Amino acid sequence: MEITVKYYNLVAAATGKTSEKISWSEVGRQGEGITLKEILNFLTRKYGAALARLVFRAPGELNTGLLILADGRLLTQEGGEVLNQVIPAGAELVLLLAVAGG
Repeated sequence: MEITVKYYNLVAAATGKTSEKISWSEVGRQGEGITLKEILNFLTRKYGAALARLVFRAPGELNTGLLILADGRLLTQEGGEVLNQVIPAGAELVLLLAVAGG
């Protein structure tokens, strides 16, 4: 089982990729779904401090500027339990930072 993760803007720069497929076995998980927290922890271990600074403000606390979409649904506007959201096999996850400017 696997998911597709797409990276945009600063997140893509931190990973050096625009997308990749992640399998449950890479994350060390079995079963039907995997939590967003497990995915993000795996990615920050894989890509290191540069990505961790973009994803988390503090351990276990998401950066409020990070936008996370699962199959087109914006998860980061769903409140405090977002890290416990189960991401099903076959899902497409999108990670990007909100940017402003003029």
